[in-house]
Amino acid sequence: MPPFDPTQFLSAAQNSAGGLLGSTRKVILTNLANVTVGNTVTETSLESPSFIGTDVIPANYFQAGDIMRIFATGTLGTDVTTPLTTLKLYYGATALHTVAVTPGAQITAGTPWSYEATMRVTKNGSTGSITASQFMWFNSTAVVALATTPVATTVDLTAAGAVQLKLTWGTANALNTATCWTYFLEVIG
Repeated sequence: MPPFDPTQFLSAAQNSAGGLLGSTRKVILTNLANVTVGNTVTETSLESPSFIGTDVIPANYFQAGDIMRIFATGTLGTDVTTPLTTLKLYYGATALHTVAVTPGAQITAGTPWSYEATMRVTKNGSTGSITASQFMWFNSTAVVALATTPVATTVDLTAAGAVQLKLTWGTANALNTATCWTYFLEVIG
């Protein structure tokens, strides 16, 4: 049996362009330091002020079909009132997707979590569109996974925009903490 060749499913033009739609993968930002958000109800970026790269996507950069991905990991802990935690994805000042997370029980400090957001450009221009979804898991008394339905949002892609993930606690409490260790933004397109 011949070895599997994934390029057999691509057209000659796609093969010569380097793959499906001539895609490339680039990590354009990665944190150099941890970020902790705790004891506050102020929306706060999980992106460290100390990073390599940029979160700003240049104006007119995207083509329909391009993908962005944010991946983050860390630890969290909550008080006994199981606070609502809100995660929002942004392109510039436009919120692409919002998800509310309620753990269901107190989470002991130092509990690991992992997060991934996928954003696909579906239309270019000043009335461009990005479809985004989010997935998060954490281990409280049992592993909890939260996946969201993709949502399309109109975004002006003729303007530069920073892509960020921000967290807001529902209540300020010293036990409500989320520390982000790993955070990167990747562009595939």
